[in-house]
Formats: sequence, C-alpha cells, structure tokens
Amino acid sequence: MTENQLELLGFNLIKTYTHDQFHTRRFVKGCLEVEFTYLSINEKLETVDVTIDEVNCLPISFEEINNLDQILNKNLKN
Repeated sequence: MTENQLELLGFNLIKTYTHDQFHTRRFVKGCLEVEFTYLSINEKLETVDVTIDEVNCLPISFEEINNLDQILNKNLKN
C-alpha cells in the first residue's frame, strides 16, 4: 500500500510529524486512520499502522460482518 493509493481512495493527509529518527504521515477517511512511518535518514518505510475508530449504531448485514471478520481477524487461528 502506498500514500498515493490511499489518496486515490479519498483519504486525506491530516498530520505529519517527526519523532526520534522517524517521520510519520497520517491519513484519515471516516473511521479509518492510516499512518506511514519512515526512517528519516533514507525515507525507508518502516511501518504502516491502521486504526479503526469506534463505530456506533452501524446497520450491518451478515455478509458485511463476515467480510470484516475475514479481514480484521485473519491472524487468529480457529
């Protein structure tokens, strides 16, 4: 995933900041937040972190919750 791909999906850059030897750029769209953290020395991508804000009173179908479960819980063993 790249910053440009997120922007094509309608995500907006809302914050950029430097910390220790890293530089982070935060993008937001609705309840989704994605942060790209780069090593400041060579701008090498170190991490991509996704945060999903609390969503209240969202009507959702079985198919939609099943899709979210597959995505968000893909690392859990059955």
